[in-house]
Amino acid sequence: MTFRLQRDAAGVKALFSERAVLREDAARLLDELGATPGEVSYSLYVMRVPARPGDTDASPAAAYLRAVVGADSRVEAIAVTKRWLVMRTGRRWRSTVRVRLPRPVRQFTTAVERTRSGGVTEVRVDGEQV
Repeated sequence: MTFRLQRDAAGVKALFSERAVLREDAARLLDELGATPGEVSYSLYVMRVPARPGDTDASPAAAYLRAVVGADSRVEAIAVTKRWLVMRTGRRWRSTVRVRLPRPVRQFTTAVERTRSGGVTEVRVDGEQV
């Protein structure tokens, strides 16, 4: 009986460790985009992440995350909301991992949405509409 408890505890520890590593990897990728909305915009531009004017549901940041995080073998599906990156793993228990989007990424996404809905043609680096 003691051996089974140790094995189960090790399995739970491995599960939480895997989730923590996945969360850290995703957070690191998001932080590398930049410290300001302008830096996020430039980073995505340099990586040639498309910003499609007609696609109101997906921001360039979401397209980047789907391409990079979605390619990870530990991740089965991802969803990107205005504030969260939600990843579903292949685990049976506790399969959802959430990472809060950093403030610059959230601000960039909001600026892109305002640009698309309001007919604005350009977003300045400081986040103001033109």
